[in-house]
Amino acid sequence: MSSISLKVVGGQRIRIPKSFAQELKWLANQRDNVTAKVILGNIGGVQIAPSFEWLERFERLSGSDSNSQATMALKRYADSVLTITFQNEKDRFTLGMPKIFRDLGVLPSFSERKNIDPDSNVILWTNGSILEIWRTLAWLNHLKDVGLNSDEFFEAAERE
Repeated sequence: MSSISLKVVGGQRIRIPKSFAQELKWLANQRDNVTAKVILGNIGGVQIAPSFEWLERFERLSGSDSNSQATMALKRYADSVLTITFQNEKDRFTLGMPKIFRDLGVLPSFSERKNIDPDSNVILWTNGSILEIWRTLAWLNHLKDVGLNSDEFFEAAERE
C-alpha cells in the first residue's frame, strides 16, 4: 500500500511518477500505453484496475430483458464503468481525469486560467491491484472518520 499527492494540471491530467506506478503490478515496467477500468469507489473517489472480478457478472446482465429493480440498479452501475488509458511517457504515466467523475464532483476540475476547484490536488492510493484516486479533502475527511471511529472499523474488519 502506498499513497501520493499529485496536482491536476492542464487538460485535466495527472502525472504519475513511474516510481509510484511500480506499486501496481499491471502498470509497473510497461513500455506501452495501458488501459484500465475505472468505477466510482464504494466510499469515495474512484477505483482503477485492469479489470474487476464482478464486471463479468454485470456484463451477463446487459443481455437480460429483466426490468426488476435489482437488475436495473446493477445495469446502471455496470454502465458507469469507463475505460481509461495511462499514457506512457519517459519517467511517468499521464492520466486524464474522466469528465463524468469531474462533473459529478468526485474528482476535481481544474483550469489554468480560472481555478475552478481550489482542491485541485488528488490523492492516489494503491491496495493490491487497485488504484484509488480521491479529492484531497474527501481523503482527509475519510481518514478523520476512520480515526474517530477506529473501534467500529476494527470490529467490522475482524468480523469480515
